[in-house]
Amino acid sequence: MVAAAKAVKVAHEIDKNISVGCMIAGFCSYPYTCDPKDVIANYKEFQNKFAYCADTMVRGYYPSYVLKEWERKQICVNQEEDDAKTLLDEEDKKDLMEGKSDFLAYSYYMSNVVTTHKDEGEALGGAGTSANLKNPYLTASDWGWQIDPTGYEYFLHVLNDRYQV
Repeated sequence: MVAAAKAVKVAHEIDKNISVGCMIAGFCSYPYTCDPKDVIANYKEFQNKFAYCADTMVRGYYPSYVLKEWERKQICVNQEEDDAKTLLDEEDKKDLMEGKSDFLAYSYYMSNVVTTHKDEGEALGGAGTSANLKNPYLTASDWGWQIDPTGYEYFLHVLNDRYQV
């Protein structure tokens, strides 16, 4: 993401009027049940599959939930070989902030559901993951992708509210 930010900076140096953005695969998902654990699992799915990249590229910094996760897992992101104690050096932070995306594009193919209930997930074909779970309120294409124009509308609202780009 630092490299992408540097590319945005270079593009803006070449042409101050150019708009440079990022494109991320859009993963709209719903909790399969109203169990609060499913709600949290669904939100984490959004963070991991979409927001991590979008938050960083549009806002210009790694989000706090990513830094906390790196800390919990004892992951140290080194930008310099001799700087093993720093997650990000100051130059990388500056590049991320100065190289924020001017717009956010995304592809949207379908929506998914997420559950923490192993029995329900297994009955639906994929314990606890969104990849194989089917939303009982939606139809599917011949490829098995769930057709969800309302999910597209919902996701547009989420992205506009979160990013304003």
